[in-house]
Amino acid sequence: MDPRLREVIANSAFETIFVRDKGLMLGQGEVWITYDKLGFGLGAITLER
Repeated sequence: MDPRLREVIANSAFETIFVRDKGLMLGQGEVWITYDKLGFGLGAITLER
């Protein structure tokens, strides 16, 4: 995984995670974790910021 994305994930704290009906956003939208009938999964990754 890209080192910058690892840093975004590692530095995420519960208080800074954006949560809505479509999933969880880490960082400034670099990583989205989504939920469906099979459970949680990686929804999207933004490589360029």
